[in-house]
Amino acid sequence: MKRAGLTTSTAETVVRNSDDDPSSAAAPKGLWKVMGLAVAPRPVEADETQPAVVTNDERSPDDDEPPRRRTTDASSRGLASFSQVPQSDDDFDDEPPLAARRPSTPFVAESRPKYDALKAQSYQAALRNGWLTLAIGIGGFVTSSLSYFESFWFRLPATGMGLIALVIGLMAVSASTRKEEKKQIKTLAAVGMTCGLLGMFMGPLVFSGWGARARQEAAIADSRFHLEDIGYALNRHHAAKGRFPTGGSFIKRPDGSEQGMHGWMSELLPYIDKADLYSMIKFDQPYDDPANFAVFSQDVATFFASGGDRTKIGRGFAVSHFAGVGGTITDERGRSFDLGIFGANSDIRRTQVTDGTSNTLTVGEVGYGYASWGEPENWRQVGKGLNREAVGFGNAQDTGAIFLFADGSVKFFSNDTDPKVLEQLSTRNGGDNASD
Repeated sequence: MKRAGLTTSTAETVVRNSDDDPSSAAAPKGLWKVMGLAVAPRPVEADETQPAVVTNDERSPDDDEPPRRRTTDASSRGLASFSQVPQSDDDFDDEPPLAARRPSTPFVAESRPKYDALKAQSYQAALRNGWLTLAIGIGGFVTSSLSYFESFWFRLPATGMGLIALVIGLMAVSASTRKEEKKQIKTLAAVGMTCGLLGMFMGPLVFSGWGARARQEAAIADSRFHLEDIGYALNRHHAAKGRFPTGGSFIKRPDGSEQGMHGWMSELLPYIDKADLYSMIKFDQPYDDPANFAVFSQDVATFFASGGDRTKIGRGFAVSHFAGVGGTITDERGRSFDLGIFGANSDIRRTQVTDGTSNTLTVGEVGYGYASWGEPENWRQVGKGLNREAVGFGNAQDTGAIFLFADGSVKFFSNDTDPKVLEQLSTRNGGDNASD
């Protein structure tokens, strides 16, 4: 089937009619007037590809009008290309169908498999990140238990792994596109990030507290064990000699001043399996005399409390983390009372503890101001309370102190204990007790 269009004779008739009768066509306007054309070309269909051109060969011999020369300037070539009027109806038979003339689209056909491959790779990467988030999150939660230990560095792994799980989880969720994919990846990432966040906060808030309490209990148990040994040694000494050890032995110098010799801990050495060390002491010389340095520079484990500083003091004397309760106090009425069972050249028997051995403090834990275990004045008072002054009682953890009673029992007192209660417990003949 032929398509409608202008033939060569039809185009020639249009031109001739326009020259013979100017009124038969509207005067050219605008661009067509500038281009010198008599008649503006009609709009063409999309399938018209060849321009309509009038040549001398197509003129009739009877035409009086001189032949027109072919327009060959740039404007005519542009017009011919624009109008694309076919030369004849037969030209339409040679035209391929419109669909056949459209450019092929190999890009879309070839790019679809590549696009699917890239999308699959993106999904696999997001899925790997989801599983990685879960693994790191669980690892962070597990390593948060390291905060149980005291060092600050044990808290860093859980914090770092929690942050990494959070970042990778967000990346995994944002990388997934399809709904079914995103649901699976989001579940993995959410569980991993939750475990990571729990690990970050469980460490300092839970495991660290558990560790602190466990360390405190271990410290109390360790100190309690040593104090029980001291209490057992005190009672054995009393059973053997009928009295408690002398708090501190002093002698008079020729000038009338007192010279400290030895303390109560030296007398306990045979009762704590240190008889060999006891036999080396020259009791006729002060403890800090060079002749006794080899003995009093040695550490005695029973005299150590948990967490205490074991650095030697003075010229290299070994320290004790315990001190005796001793001395005297005067109340507001001017009455004097004896404290504990130790004092200068003391010779205290159990019968002199009138407040009761179960209500009288004898030895306590010391957190500051350590003395040598051979010091003849290694006793002190409760003073203002626990861990409140260097010359009082306390512990290295700054939580309280453990005390030994005259009957050999041991009890821990916290920092919140009323100093007045401790003072009443420290007197051996005050006529009162903590329960009054």
